[in-house]
Amino acid sequence: MSWDVYIFAPPAGVDHVEDIPSDYSALPLGTVADIQQRIRDQLPYAGFAEAGSMEAGWGGVTGPGWNIEINLGSDDPVVGFMLHIRGSGDDVLPVAARIAAAAGGRAWDIPGERFLSGDPTETDGWHGFQRYRDQILGDG
Repeated sequence: MSWDVYIFAPPAGVDHVEDIPSDYSALPLGTVADIQQRIRDQLPYAGFAEAGSMEAGWGGVTGPGWNIEINLGSDDPVVGFMLHIRGSGDDVLPVAARIAAAAGGRAWDIPGERFLSGDPTETDGWHGFQRYRDQILGDG
């Protein structure tokens, strides 16, 4: 079970996905290889599957008590991608923000239905997911 965050480039000034015009076409964030390199430039410990492999477009970052699975998908150029975040520890939040910034996009907290600001003290969505996960799995 993961906290799912979608990275994409919404129109300027949009604070909620409902505010995105129905005719809006998301601008590409870049090629898979470009985004992988920009993420590696910010997070040298990020790993990605080799181009041409069945897992191409997938990668990840691991920290103390958490991991972020990065799914860039198979479309090239990339117009949006997913972060599947697992574990616990608020130190994962700045890492997710750095991935979004490196890709040139904004992070949309899917279950929380809001954009993440990148403020490491903005923990509502992450903590809400953990409470839900623990309740469902019987750990809380």
